[in-house]
Amino acid sequence: WAQKMKLSRTEYRTIAKFTEQLRPTRQCMKMLKDRFPNTTLIPLFKLHHSQSTLLSIFSLEYQKRMKRSLVRHHAPDVIEDYYQRYRSEAKKRPSDPVLLELANEVDLSPSLMARLLVERFLEEQQGSVSSKQVLNGMLREPSLIPDMQLAKHVEQCTINDCCYGPLVDCIKHIAPHSLGFPLRVHHASPLGLLLALHHDIIGLALVPAAGHHYNAPTSHSFQGTVCVDKEFNSAIGQEHEEILREKLRERNLSFLDENHLRAKGYDKTPDIILEVPIAVEGHIVHWIESKASFGDEQSHRTYLNEQFWSYWNSLQAFECFRLRVLICRFGPGLVIYWYGFIAELDCQRDRGILLKDCFPSDIVTLCHGSGEC
Repeated sequence: WAQKMKLSRTEYRTIAKFTEQLRPTRQCMKMLKDRFPNTTLIPLFKLHHSQSTLLSIFSLEYQKRMKRSLVRHHAPDVIEDYYQRYRSEAKKRPSDPVLLELANEVDLSPSLMARLLVERFLEEQQGSVSSKQVLNGMLREPSLIPDMQLAKHVEQCTINDCCYGPLVDCIKHIAPHSLGFPLRVHHASPLGLLLALHHDIIGLALVPAAGHHYNAPTSHSFQGTVCVDKEFNSAIGQEHEEILREKLRERNLSFLDENHLRAKGYDKTPDIILEVPIAVEGHIVHWIESKASFGDEQSHRTYLNEQFWSYWNSLQAFECFRLRVLICRFGPGLVIYWYGFIAELDCQRDRGILLKDCFPSDIVTLCHGSGEC
């Protein structure tokens, strides 16, 4: 089956609507896959929805949801209600993941809920608001929390949240190949990598099924997990940029990356400038931008306004005979959304912005057509 990375606006909205009922737990992956296993829009040819695409869409939509509701959750009376409800339930059911259940009930990220209640707990214990450094340290290493029961529940929230929290922040800074994964795009999804770590590498105990007792992971195992970013500092975005560079080297295409361009004094730069332009699907490409995410309407509009158009037409200006003249730095280019994008957004080709969901295979060079130079 082919991987379906590019979606119509209708397909995207259907998936986004479905994610409204999901919470950022490992179960959301199975629910997404079960609900959107494949489509048969093309007769006799099945297109399988990419797991990374589905998870990237969920992550985008969930973060939008959290941003819309954060003010409500941060109201002092609401925090106090959460804290008292948590304390009451923790006394009644000390072995259950009550903090995680509360977060899911009120539709707040488990890690964000843990942050609110740890901050409230420290305020109660110390009589004042703790510094961010102290709070972040306890969230990264729950064994530092003086209350062992709260520490266990915070740990449960952290390892069951695939969108926020110290574990996710850490994983975003892990290079997949440094964990033994091949250097391939579908392994580089932060959410997919998180789940791979849960199931295949870390071996942490997650929320148990009904009737099963919860075994809290040791502080040693959790500490080794959340501190791994001290050893691996390559971000997921950088991993995709490296994939892009490898693809260009395979085609013997000369290029300059961001480091070269900034050394030359440029501020806003694409990830790649081609020293010799290429043609892709009949369009000239001078630069390539790598995006390790799904291209939805909101993020793409932001990228267009803050990045892509500046690469194309708004860079140098000087006075010539009292006329202000704009000099284009880079010209038309290509944006790769590695986890797919809404197909209708690829509507700026005539204006110099081409969208793809993978490295193009039909490159035409100035040397020998589509062959190597």
